[in-house]
Amino acid sequence: MPKPNTEGRVLLALDALQEDPELRARRAAEMYQVHSRTLQRCRKVTRSQRIWAPKQPKLSDLEEDILVWFILTPDS
Repeated sequence: MPKPNTEGRVLLALDALQEDPELRARRAAEMYQVHSRTLQRCRKVTRSQRIWAPKQPKLSDLEEDILVWFILTPDS
């Protein structure tokens, strides 16, 4: 059974690794009680796919702005 708040401890370990260039990943994992493999995987992750913009959006920026304007503007 995983320990509670594992994600928080992983984030703390990642912060510690960024702050101290001499700190090794294995030692940080030991200090924050997370698996070293988990910590290594989290270090390699760059950006979530959900954050990236689609390569071919369905609407242009102008079309999207117009659509938002029509939705947010009350009937007059």
